Amino acid sequence: MADALGMIELSELQKLYTSPAIAYFCAEFAVDEKLPIYAGGLGILAGDMLKQACEDKRPFIGVGLLYHKGYMLQEISKDANVYGPDTIDLSKTDLKLLVRGNTPVTVSVPIHARKVTVKVWVQMTGCVPLLLLDTDIEGNEAQDINLCDQLYYGDREHRFKQEMILGIGGFRVLHELGIPIRLYHLNEGHSALLLFELARSLAPANDLKDYADTLEHLKNVVFTNHTLIPAGNDVFSKDLVISYLASYAMEFPMDPAVFAKYGLIQDSSLFSPTMLALRLATISQAVSKLHQQKALAMWTDHPMVAVTNGVHQKTWQSEEIAKCDCANTDDLWNAHLTRKKILCEMITETTGITWSENDLLIGWARRLANYKQPLILFEDIERLKKIVTGSKVPVRIIFSGKPHAYDEQALQNLHFLLEQVGKFEGSVVYLQNYSIQLAQTLLSGLDVLLNTPIRGFEACGTSGMKASMNGVLLCTTKDGWTDEVDWTDMGFVIEDHHAAVHLYERIEQDIIPLYMDRQRWTAHMQKSITMSVQNYSASRLLSELEAKVYSQIGKV
Repeated sequence: MADALGMIELSELQKLYTSPAIAYFCAEFAVDEKLPIYAGGLGILAGDMLKQACEDKRPFIGVGLLYHKGYMLQEISKDANVYGPDTIDLSKTDLKLLVRGNTPVTVSVPIHARKVTVKVWVQMTGCVPLLLLDTDIEGNEAQDINLCDQLYYGDREHRFKQEMILGIGGFRVLHELGIPIRLYHLNEGHSALLLFELARSLAPANDLKDYADTLEHLKNVVFTNHTLIPAGNDVFSKDLVISYLASYAMEFPMDPAVFAKYGLIQDSSLFSPTMLALRLATISQAVSKLHQQKALAMWTDHPMVAVTNGVHQKTWQSEEIAKCDCANTDDLWNAHLTRKKILCEMITETTGITWSENDLLIGWARRLANYKQPLILFEDIERLKKIVTGSKVPVRIIFSGKPHAYDEQALQNLHFLLEQVGKFEGSVVYLQNYSIQLAQTLLSGLDVLLNTPIRGFEACGTSGMKASMNGVLLCTTKDGWTDEVDWTDMGFVIEDHHAAVHLYERIEQDIIPLYMDRQRWTAHMQKSITMSVQNYSASRLLSELEAKVYSQIGKV
């Protein structure tokens, strides 16, 4: 397989770096549709970071895991189930095996009572390499060969072993690569075990007192938290952590319980990689101003710097909108109609239902997590039917987004959603297998995107940023990044209390009448595009990270 895929010499990567690099660790990356190794917004953000780093010529290197079975491929049955892994055909990807003199570069990670060998694939994201660690290698035990098969898969033991590969193995791979690292940026806590290995590389050999002091005063680690909800922050039993770090601790040597204590949730025997990162990182970052406030209320001893997320403009703004004269309302509207027509054609191809690009297209598109309120439109079925059938302009509604395969509530949400869709005789559709390509079509072809998280639960959210860059208007609760925006003459705000009632009122009283006034609607579109491009691009995100976070490394 390696011969078919090709190889890349370690020295070729070394030549890319004339200054110290930012090592960007994440459990998922969305960089290519041929590599479905992402589940949602975290991976999309990570991919956008690497793309923007290349565009800005910033020295970045990504580190993640190669999941041979990717994320879940969605197939809708009568029970609204999600079936099977999305097995990746590596021969159809652009992956190259990292080698030194035609010999694969490998590292070993001690897990439990054995050593697991790890090889490295390289996916170039423009000029930025993404290193993907892989345990499918001859000589590993069967249970380890399949260790990185699927993203967010398996029991606690399986997940912790994956985090050992990412954090400890990822650090060791960078050491083998031999490029100078300016700082380590941990995007969520999944790679937090890297902290133990980093301190080990800095502390005097076999001096445990100095090791502890080094670990507690690391000078070059950034930690970004993306969610405050428990489901987004893994926890493991203390006994499991001690057991699986035992052979790793012997390399020091050290009691593995010493490692475990740094991640223990207060007054519990649960180990949290998030707490580990919060305690030991040099700087922690929140992904919106509201997230910063909510996080400080939860983790009072661990303040965060607020840098709101952004999206890669060239990935998410359609070619039609990017090239049109947005100041000219006719040009802007015609570009928008082109994107709507593309969306309508896709809906016809996938569902057999025919809509017109002149219809009012309203969409809800994101992961079907409960806190995002995916079912809010169906709280009053009769009122929704009246809106859909009684409007002066045809109103069409599109849902898309996968439930997490192990989120029972999200699976129930999907089941209920599909039942409701069937009641609307072609005016409401659900599009399965939400992906980068589907998101690009939806978020540029809708007229209105619904953004309905419960306030305080969405740390940032970026779907609305992508939509706004295309002139799609938001109808939103004020949570995450949307709390920072004055939506006057640009979007529609849903109140937190009785949100469903307010949503119906916004559609009936504001959205439909405004849609019938082309001049005012396009003025809203113009303002939306300007706002998002100026304030919520990945270019702004990286510049602000440099100013507020990266530049502070060494000063803290």
